[in-house]
Amino acid sequence: MSGTQRLRTDARARFGVAVMGAFVIVAVAGPLLHSVDPLVQRDVVQTRLLPPLAVDHLGVRHWFGTDALGRDMLARLIHGSRISLAVGLLSMLVSVVLGSGIGIISAVWGGALERTLMGFTDAVLAMPRLVLLLALVTLWEPSLWLTILVLGFTGWMSLARLTRAEAKGVLARPYAVAATSAGSDRWRLLRRHVVPNSMTPVVIVAALGVGNAIMLEAGLSFLGLGIPAPAPSWGNMIAAGRNTLINAPWVATFPGLAVAMAVIACNLLGDGVRDALDPKRSPGY
Repeated sequence: MSGTQRLRTDARARFGVAVMGAFVIVAVAGPLLHSVDPLVQRDVVQTRLLPPLAVDHLGVRHWFGTDALGRDMLARLIHGSRISLAVGLLSMLVSVVLGSGIGIISAVWGGALERTLMGFTDAVLAMPRLVLLLALVTLWEPSLWLTILVLGFTGWMSLARLTRAEAKGVLARPYAVAATSAGSDRWRLLRRHVVPNSMTPVVIVAALGVGNAIMLEAGLSFLGLGIPAPAPSWGNMIAAGRNTLINAPWVATFPGLAVAMAVIACNLLGDGVRDALDPKRSPGY
């Protein structure tokens, strides 16, 4: 059974794809189905903290209730999914490009360049990521792109070491040794052999890393250092609902469930991809 077939039959991978696919569909098409403005505030006294399924004085139904400022929770969840998913996917893309590039260049070129790059990687890796995140986001005004770049530039180190180790293994295989003996230069070796055969673990780590990035963004936004208000993200929505957990628990519960489901889906998808691409885990091995 091929890796693609194993992936299709893996229940964890199917669940992860279904959940993340649903989030993407909601993020893209949600505003067409639920046209309420996530930032609009009507009569705050009349519309604040309405429970789920409630209808306000203007006849508008709020399926997930409203927050303390009378804003529609469902509309904010839909808009927040765009921001949180964009942060998770784009920050992981930055980490993959930077980490895999440094790792592969270190493995192929070796020598002083490898020692320099890996020494820098180890130095950055020795710093606690949360402390590094907090230090970077407090230096500039919080924004969406700053959050993406900060998460991306603090998550590449383990990918660099992983990719370097995988590329070293590829370079030691007979076909790579034969290509080198036949006169292939480093760029041809990189393009034809190293990159295509060392990306499997990177794909697995990237799938797992998207969920981690979403959770980190939620944590930063909860602390007021991520996506700035009034733009909704799942993290700052949870932060906005922490003072109403007793009398209006839905304000924090719905975005909290969204974060949890996204992280679980990414982790299950990563596990499914890992098992599908590892022939030793196939039933007939």
